[in-house]
Amino acid sequence: MSNAMDFNKIRKKRKRTQLFKRMGVLLGLALILLVLLSLNDMLVQEGALTRMRDFFGGMGGSGYPIPAPGGVLREVMALDGDVAVLNDTNLYLYNKKGKELLNLQRMSDNTIALTAGGRILTYELGGTRYKIHTRQSLLLEGEHEHPITAMALGERGDYAVVSSSKQYAAQVTAYSPRFEMAFQWSSNELVTGVALHPKGGGMAASSVGAWEGVLRSSIYFFAFNTDKELAKVDFTDQLILWMAYLGDNQIGVLTDKSYHILDGQGNLLAELSLAGERPVALRSNKGELLLLCENPEARSQTLLLVDSKGKELGRLHPGQKVRDMQVGGSVYLLTDDGIVRCDKTLSPVATSPITGVNRILLANQVLYGFTAEEIQMLDSHGTALAQDSSTP
Repeated sequence: MSNAMDFNKIRKKRKRTQLFKRMGVLLGLALILLVLLSLNDMLVQEGALTRMRDFFGGMGGSGYPIPAPGGVLREVMALDGDVAVLNDTNLYLYNKKGKELLNLQRMSDNTIALTAGGRILTYELGGTRYKIHTRQSLLLEGEHEHPITAMALGERGDYAVVSSSKQYAAQVTAYSPRFEMAFQWSSNELVTGVALHPKGGGMAASSVGAWEGVLRSSIYFFAFNTDKELAKVDFTDQLILWMAYLGDNQIGVLTDKSYHILDGQGNLLAELSLAGERPVALRSNKGELLLLCENPEARSQTLLLVDSKGKELGRLHPGQKVRDMQVGGSVYLLTDDGIVRCDKTLSPVATSPITGVNRILLANQVLYGFTAEEIQMLDSHGTALAQDSSTP
C-alpha cells in the first residue's frame, strides 16, 4: 500500500512540475508579446489580426506575367516586395506571385500615392482627404482641416501633412505611428515638402520664397520636443526639387543647380554641381541617388550615380533616350533599344532587346516590366520570365 501511495505522490508531483513548466512558457511568451507590443508602435496600431490578415491573405498567386489593370498608367511603386500600380482610376497592389492584394478607387483625379514602412498613403492634392492602408487593410481614413499641398510617409508608419492655413501661408502637422499629433509648425513661406526622421522625433521641411527680389529656397530642421527650429539652410537663387533622409544624421537635397548632403545640424557635408544641366528624373536606394539630367541646347542626357556621402560613383552619356530607370544592386535603364543593365560605375554590362515595355520597377531586387497588356517579371538581363505558382 505504501509503495502505491508513494507512486501516486510522485505522479502528482510530476504533473504539477509539468503544469508549472507549461505555465512558465505561456507567461514567457506573453511577456515577450507585451514587450514587442510596447516597442513596436506600428504593431500596436495595426493590431495582431491585421498583421495576420496581411500575412496569410498576401500568400498565393499563379505567377507572372499577369494582365495589366488597364487605364492610363500614372505611377508604379514598390511596397517591400509587392508591386503597386496607380492608373487614372484605381490603385492596385500585387504580391510577388501576381496575386491582387488591393484594388482602391482613386479619391479624385489629383490622387497621389506614397509607399513606406509596409504602408500605402493616398491623398488628394489640393483636397482634404487621405487614407492609409496596409497590404489588405484600411488603417486610417482622415480629413484635414485645410487643403493638402504635400504629404510624407515615414518608415516607422508616421506621417506628415503640409497644408494651407488661415493665419499663415503654410502649416506642417506631423503624426506618430499611432496617428497622434506629434508636432505642428506654421510658416509665412510656401512649404514645398517634408521629410520625417527615420528614427522618429524630428523632421526637415523645405520652403521657397523671395529675398530682395531673388529666389531663395530653405531647409528647416526640427525636433518634436522643442518648438524652435534646430537649424536653417538657405539656397539662394535655387529651387529645391527633392529631399530625403539618407541616414540618421544625413539628408540629401537636390536643387535645380546642384546636389547637397547636409547633417542634422544643417552643416554641408558634400556638394555636387550639375554644371548647368537640368535634372528631369531621379531614383534613390539606400542613400544612393541615380539622377538623370538633360542639356536642352545640346539635346543630350547625362546619368549620375552618387553614394550617400556625395561621392560620384559613375557618369554616363547614354546613346539612346532614357525612358525609365531603377537602381538597386545594379542600375537598369529603359531605352528605345531595350533594357540596359549597368554596374555601379554606370558602365553598361548587358542590353536586352524588349518591346512594348513602358515602365520598369525594382521591388525587393526583383525587376518588373509594364506593358499596355501585362505586367512581367524580368530576369537580371531584362528578359521576361514565365513564372508559375510553384516558383519560389
